Amino acid sequence: MEAVFYITAKVISIFLSAVSFAMLVRVILQLVSMLTSFNAEENKFYIFCFAITEIFVTPIRYLCERFNLFTNTPIDAPFFIAYLLISILQSFLPII
Repeated sequence: MEAVFYITAKVISIFLSAVSFAMLVRVILQLVSMLTSFNAEENKFYIFCFAITEIFVTPIRYLCERFNLFTNTPIDAPFFIAYLLISILQSFLPII
């Protein structure tokens, strides 16, 4: 039974690592797009990273809009909150 919990925790940890990496790639591609003539929205890898990460960002974005949080900030705060929550969850997984 302990092996099942260990394997499940490892699989979830690997999945969350992949999502964190996709979030990092998404931010880097957006920055490159802003600084150069590279169009990130037409890049298939960016679209893939966007599709994976937006699943985690959308609920937090909805909550922030519902409570009028971070409405006038120039940064995408729900994105960073989602990244922070994924990192926290990932750090607690080995404890379980």
